[in-house]
Amino acid sequence: MDIINNTLGSIIPPDLASYDAPSFKSEGFNCPFCGAFAHQVWSKAAAGYNAHDIVPDTYFAQCMKCKNYSIWHGEQLIHPSGGNAPLPHADLPEDLKKDYEEARSIVSRSPRSAAALLRLTIEKLTNTILEENKTKSLNSKIELLVEKKVLRSEIGKALHVVRVIGNNAVPNPAEIDLRDDIEIAVKLFKLVNMIVQETITESREIDSIIHNLPNGAKKSIEKRNGNMVPKGNQLDE
Repeated sequence: MDIINNTLGSIIPPDLASYDAPSFKSEGFNCPFCGAFAHQVWSKAAAGYNAHDIVPDTYFAQCMKCKNYSIWHGEQLIHPSGGNAPLPHADLPEDLKKDYEEARSIVSRSPRSAAALLRLTIEKLTNTILEENKTKSLNSKIELLVEKKVLRSEIGKALHVVRVIGNNAVPNPAEIDLRDDIEIAVKLFKLVNMIVQETITESREIDSIIHNLPNGAKKSIEKRNGNMVPKGNQLDE
């Protein structure tokens, strides 16, 4: 498991690795409600008249950004469910967000099941990107994305990590057992967001830049590589 953890850590770039999962009594982490890194104010949970009765081993952490309270018991985050995992990337397609959010909702209880759902999310995401190659295996689609330079080779490695862990999460748990390893499961969520950033967000931003260039510059780019000119923004004859 250490090898997998180290491999994931080496692939995830600093901007996504900066996600700090909620941790007990930490003064700051990425809020499970708003997603922002924010200072957390901790207090013991109390009940009864005037809140004089302390609830054993139960704490509240208030996010100073959105003011919401997370609830902790026995050093474990119990509300909101899925709070250990990052929120989905804003550009993740809506139908895939459902699978992602379902994985978030169960990751604390079953990291293995969450990994299987993330593998499904990756499968659907590659189908969205490679519409004409939906029948290919996920392994082949990953290789094709790298070959077409839609993905950097490092991101391709990240996809293979999700694929292998997701495959083994259900059929052969003895090989890669994620039942108690939330840390690895959380890194898988980061990988999904990284893939969205690479294949959707950055591609759209490049398309926007090219679209706003003068026609002469567009023609030059089109001559060098016609695939770079955004679809729907082909040059006027």
